[in-house]
Amino acid sequence: MNIKNEMEHLVLEEVGRTKKLGNTAYAGCWCTLCEMDIVALALTLLPPLYCRAETFGYAAGLIKAGTICDAVQSALQRISLWPKHRPGTPPPSPDAVALINYTFEVGTTMVGAALDRSATRCDCDNCRSDTLAYALNRYPSKYGVTRGGQRCLDPHYLDFMRHELGMLMKQAARIVSSRPHHRDGF
Repeated sequence: MNIKNEMEHLVLEEVGRTKKLGNTAYAGCWCTLCEMDIVALALTLLPPLYCRAETFGYAAGLIKAGTICDAVQSALQRISLWPKHRPGTPPPSPDAVALINYTFEVGTTMVGAALDRSATRCDCDNCRSDTLAYALNRYPSKYGVTRGGQRCLDPHYLDFMRHELGMLMKQAARIVSSRPHHRDGF
């Protein structure tokens, strides 16, 4: 599938700008773990903007000017109060830290089954991408940070997410299959 959350790009730009220019209100460090925590928290606070790769860049105009900045500032405050490592202790190596998009991971596992139950049963990349983007744009983002591949999202929350995304996927599959964005020859 060729979709991505345009909000990720916008938040990473804002965090980079804040890191470069400095922020007097932020007392935390800029190690990879703290930086990824700031990005993950800001993305969780913001609405998602999933789109196909070919339309990437257009959704930025849909966001109010200060929205991303406000989310990053809020994330900076929270991470400076509760960092995941003690001040003065070395953070984990940058290679062991990664940003994870839980809603995207869960959604990609469900989109095929939702389209199988739709009227047209089309499983082309365009229909898969449109269905996934439709559902994920209507569900709050949930981002996290893995350290050494270790995930820390409650399994009960994942079950809850699967249930809610499943309902949105069914709705998305109905809508996309009624108006597919592909030619008859796939």
